[in-house]
Amino acid sequence: MELLRRYRNALNYAIRAVIARKALSLGRAHALLYRALREAYGLPPRVAQGCYREAIAIAKSWLKTQTEGGFQLPKRLGCG
Repeated sequence: MELLRRYRNALNYAIRAVIARKALSLGRAHALLYRALREAYGLPPRVAQGCYREAIAIAKSWLKTQTEGGFQLPKRLGCG
């Protein structure tokens, strides 16, 4: 459960960073986020990569359909 909490917090951080800096490519997101996700959130390498990939997907989706209420950050842990 602890890894899921760290992942959720890291994902929320990554989404904000990707949108703020418009880092919508894998290369830019990797340069921006990989080290922070590994060090600050203690994510394993493969999980950190998955985290910024998911953040890019969420950011692209949100930017495509921008709503007045802003974007929704993940709040729950786990699947479903």
